[in-house]
Amino acid sequence: MTSFISISLFNSCRRVSSTLVLSACRNASTTGNGNAPLAKPIKGKTVQGSAGPLTIASQLGNNPYFVSRGRPSSQVQQCNKISSTSIISLHESMQLKKRPRRKREDENDKIARGYKTVTAFATAEEYDLDRLLRALREQNLYEPKQFLSSDDIDTEPDVLHVTAKYKVGDECRDLYFFREGTVVLWNCTDLESSNILRFLRPFEQDSYDEGTVLEESESMLYNHDGVARLKYNSFYVSKSEEADLEKYTFSNAMSLSVKLGIWEASLERYIDSMAYVTEDLKKGNKIKISRPDMLRRTGELFALRHVINLSSDLLDTPDFYWDREQLETLYNQTCAYFSITRRTRVMNEKLNHCVELADLISSNLNDDHHVRLEWMIIILIMVEVLFSSVRHNMMSYLSSKVTAAVTNTNGGPVAQDDDYIEAVVCQESDIGENQMKQVELGEGKVLLVRQNGKLTAIGNKCSHYGAMLVTGALGEGRVRCPWHGACFNVETGDIEDFPGMDSLPCYRVTVGDTGDVKVRAKRTELATNKRVRVMAKRATQDERTYVIIGGGPSGATCAETLRQEGFSGRVVMINKEPCLPYDRIKVSKTMDMNLEKCLLRTQQFYDDNEIEAMLGIAVTKLDGAAREITLDNGYKIRYDKAYIATGSKPRRPPIEGADMACVLRTAADAKHVNGLLGPGKKIVILGTSFIGLEAAAYCVGKVAKVTVIGRGVVPLKESFGDAIGKRIMELFEEKGVEFVMNSGIQRCIGEGGTLKQVELTDGTMLDADVCIFGIGSTLYTEFLENSGIAVNRNGSINTDQYLETNVEGVYVGGDIANAPVHSNAGEQATIGHYPLAQYHGRVAALNMAGVATPLKAVPFFWTVLFGKSFRYCGYGHPDEVIIEGDLAELKFVAFYIGKGGRVIGMSSCQRDPVVAQFAEYSSQGKVLHKDDLTPNPFGWIPS
Repeated sequence: MTSFISISLFNSCRRVSSTLVLSACRNASTTGNGNAPLAKPIKGKTVQGSAGPLTIASQLGNNPYFVSRGRPSSQVQQCNKISSTSIISLHESMQLKKRPRRKREDENDKIARGYKTVTAFATAEEYDLDRLLRALREQNLYEPKQFLSSDDIDTEPDVLHVTAKYKVGDECRDLYFFREGTVVLWNCTDLESSNILRFLRPFEQDSYDEGTVLEESESMLYNHDGVARLKYNSFYVSKSEEADLEKYTFSNAMSLSVKLGIWEASLERYIDSMAYVTEDLKKGNKIKISRPDMLRRTGELFALRHVINLSSDLLDTPDFYWDREQLETLYNQTCAYFSITRRTRVMNEKLNHCVELADLISSNLNDDHHVRLEWMIIILIMVEVLFSSVRHNMMSYLSSKVTAAVTNTNGGPVAQDDDYIEAVVCQESDIGENQMKQVELGEGKVLLVRQNGKLTAIGNKCSHYGAMLVTGALGEGRVRCPWHGACFNVETGDIEDFPGMDSLPCYRVTVGDTGDVKVRAKRTELATNKRVRVMAKRATQDERTYVIIGGGPSGATCAETLRQEGFSGRVVMINKEPCLPYDRIKVSKTMDMNLEKCLLRTQQFYDDNEIEAMLGIAVTKLDGAAREITLDNGYKIRYDKAYIATGSKPRRPPIEGADMACVLRTAADAKHVNGLLGPGKKIVILGTSFIGLEAAAYCVGKVAKVTVIGRGVVPLKESFGDAIGKRIMELFEEKGVEFVMNSGIQRCIGEGGTLKQVELTDGTMLDADVCIFGIGSTLYTEFLENSGIAVNRNGSINTDQYLETNVEGVYVGGDIANAPVHSNAGEQATIGHYPLAQYHGRVAALNMAGVATPLKAVPFFWTVLFGKSFRYCGYGHPDEVIIEGDLAELKFVAFYIGKGGRVIGMSSCQRDPVVAQFAEYSSQGKVLHKDDLTPNPFGWIPS
């Protein structure tokens, strides 16, 4: 049974209890028995614990799934003129005056005899039925039903009828959605009703307060009989082919009743709000209300009168029934039962009284207003005389302020206004071809670049961690950060390689006749040194849906790049972790990280750009042929294109007691481990990877002892080679970290689930309060079994140079991608580096958006160990390592030589920006050989 269908026993047919429904709304997202609700509002909102239907908007046109009741479309739009928020407070809990309810016989007795419940709610001013229909199709739990109508073709369809695909018992469940913001539910349980009300929220315009919705709802019992009728306070529906139309007729009348109830409550609130005014009038006091406020209140009255008398069906019978006499009779009987005509007449009488009161108050306020105008005219004349006497001096003063200038530190004047600053920053001759120059502009700095004879100016700091770009590597049309390899276009400032999310501001540069270089910058951009690229807006007519599976840096980059490249369809990002994408590299480096401060983007960002982030949800299946994914809560989403970047999960060795050890992959893992640390604790780390060593560097000094267990001779041999690995090991030992190499752990020993010791493979016992596994990871692709996507034995997925898989329209990136490496002659490789994952996300998005973009990035990674930054770029398995510099002082450059003497990689410590320069050299398709390193190992770097 799908999670949206309630299978609980419905043992009461009373009006939906506000306590019950509100409780269900609050708790349904945590229900674990298959009764999870539909998603929270979809439009750019985060969905936690459930996956809502995909909203694929389109024009309604003459859609056969809607019923038109003969109201011209222009008149339908008039229904939205009165806003619920203008009269009914969305947050106050003031008790509304209620119309009397009809007494009914014992409902439990009727339920026992097979009666079912029909309930009507008015939840908003209007529903967006076209988006609602699309969402229901995507949800695949309800089937739209077609109605035949003799209405005019120029009328707008305004009723949607759907039937549940899955039955609870023998009776079907029908739902009627009316455009004017009402829904009528046939044979739905309390829980399902609450789910449906939550589901409707994204498609509502001017939603009503939840308490008001429940207070003004209507509920009836119904059963089947030979003839449709209203009898004994219950509906009776025939078993003929007309049953659906009969249900619609009853629903139509109930819809009017609950909508009228909302308006009645609005008017009662209005009357209560004006009670103090009538009391002041009676006592002869001054009326404490302003003219604009009174004008607004009068407008509310006329809007309510308009919607009741002109834009609704309260005073006449809808055209739908003109050629359906039996249904018209049934409709009129039902309206009479709910006292529609009488209630409308009473409302109009109250409205007339309120309008008369408003006219009286307005007249009184106008008299006071005229007196104030006379005094204002007198005062203005006096001010004009005074102003004339000082005008000349004032204008002189203002003129001097406008023409004032300050001196720039570069020697030129700085023109300033509220938004921009402009100044001469240098002479054109100060910067040569293919050179960069950092110059001061007011209180900020900018980076000037000259290439192909053109001067451009962008932000001077990398948007990732703030490295000075003037110390980086200038490539062809871009500059690369010296620290972590991020690249920025020198003309636009756009980020082209990673890490980081933001682009740089781009400033206007002009060169005067005398060679003065003038830069104009926006003050805010000069201060922040960051810029978010313009995002495309969601277009309702764009029915495409692009799904991103994975909420890491790769998925996050893909999502916003799609918007940046003009994609206006739906973007859905599904993240197994219960949080937004964050800076994952801090997990092992700073375990006390503040997650909120590490988020790559805020929830507001995703809301503003209508990127749907589904959190705490995993994909369990992908059907490449049907282009459909299944989520772990049972929901299904159809997609047009998909990007998979699910990453990896930490590997746990198959040893006894492994469950007592920790791993480091997520922010939750880091928080858990950090909470276990403390003075006197003994930490054992299995693995000499970057994760293991970064964890050791973090822990030492916070605990009594840190021991690292490695199966090799030295740590990081596969990444840096023997010599550098040995020197790093010595660095750790100098800081108090102990190593046990050529070993492993064969058992974790504890008491009551608490770790006490670990036993090494040679039988050595080590005391351990905390054990951390850092021995690699496995790829998270199990859900792709039988998907049609070819998955390798190690879990990776082969891609072409555009990151597309063997299944058209499905792209993969990040850890799981076995993709071509541009700097190594296109060799396929699986590389788990953070910047490369982001780059994959960008390239995949470009190709999904129709901008053919092949992979050209050079793998670049780094680590910081005890304040020493180690950088590496390239890929491959070297036959030789050549080290230039002083390894003992950790100030060196290492060249990794592959087959044929080719330099396939380079690493460094305290020798920036050489690794960035090599990365830029390789990205241009240039090849460096061993012979090029003599006599000058850096002769390949442009001067």
